[in-house]
Amino acid sequence: MDERLPIGESVEGWVVEAVLGTGGFAVVYRVRRDGAFAALKVPHGALAADPGALARFRRETEVVQRIRHPNICAVLSCGELADGRPYIIMEYLEGEDLHRRLQEGRMAPEPACAIVDAVAAALEAAHQHGVIHRDVKASNVFLTDHGNRVVLLDFGIAKLREGAALTGSREIVGTPESMAPEQLRGGPVDERTDVYGLGVLVHSLLIGASPFSVETPTLTGRLARRAARPRALHSAQLPIAVYRVVTRAMALDPANRYRRPSEVAEALSRALSPARPGPHDLRLAVLVSAVLSPDAIASPDEDTALAVESLLAETARLLERQGLELVLESTTEALYVGPLSARAAVVASLRDWLAARSPGQVGTALRVRAGTAAELTSLAWADRPPAPGLSDEA
Repeated sequence: MDERLPIGESVEGWVVEAVLGTGGFAVVYRVRRDGAFAALKVPHGALAADPGALARFRRETEVVQRIRHPNICAVLSCGELADGRPYIIMEYLEGEDLHRRLQEGRMAPEPACAIVDAVAAALEAAHQHGVIHRDVKASNVFLTDHGNRVVLLDFGIAKLREGAALTGSREIVGTPESMAPEQLRGGPVDERTDVYGLGVLVHSLLIGASPFSVETPTLTGRLARRAARPRALHSAQLPIAVYRVVTRAMALDPANRYRRPSEVAEALSRALSPARPGPHDLRLAVLVSAVLSPDAIASPDEDTALAVESLLAETARLLERQGLELVLESTTEALYVGPLSARAAVVASLRDWLAARSPGQVGTALRVRAGTAAELTSLAWADRPPAPGLSDEA
């Protein structure tokens, strides 16, 4: 039996005119009433018989009705069809989703920033209502035909902070290539989970592809991908500060991410601003490298990746307190610069800190080199074998 609504069917006076799209969960129709268009979303019959699926559908309705924001698709009405299936009537949008737009290639910085600003604003509006989206990705971002509006779609797996979860405590929901590590583990989520998704979106916008493929959705596979240097961002000739934004937003540990989506948007805008002059060759430079054992390189795991991230974050706090500025960064290295006159004090602080450090994760260690920018800039990003041993140096 065909479960689709026939052309000409009326729902609350809205007349079905065409099918706009069909997904794994629902069919979306274009409907018209009094000369105005809207979108009617109805779940498939088989899913409508699933209590869990119905709960998610109703949750989407509840969530979006709570949030009134220009970058979130508005719900006009909701109810149940004669056969018992629920439906949502939403505002009608003309244009294309961002995933389709990116098939033409990556975006220029200015429109990319505008999209990130809009998505961040939508997420913050949701967060203010206690809603975590959990599925920030290009196909859930809609661009209107005239390019004057960006809309965040699909709150179907959103979570209310104060509400009961719609899935089991260990059930994984979301799109694997844009899911945060805590989602992959089936762990608790918060606003920083959406920050991670926004970081993936930034990468997709500026490179034209997700940093991860559907072939490597597991956390272990993702960690292996993180071991590679950020060649894509460099080949796109983007400022290194852009990579800093992406890597911080996508930190494995939520504590190391930006706290709010707006912080990602603001940092990206600064990163894509006209470049400041590079560090003078005679400035102090400190190159920090996380050194991995051959076994850790061959078989990356979550503990190793978190240990590397923690080492670099701890060093960053120390050097920034000394007045140094981060200018280059990869997954395992960071280069800082500051006044050459501070060299003795910085090296002394580093030696004291390294001497006081407790042993870290097995298979990881820290190597710190201090010199002039001219001496050390060429070392950063160089294709060279790891330094022998696992010692700390200053």
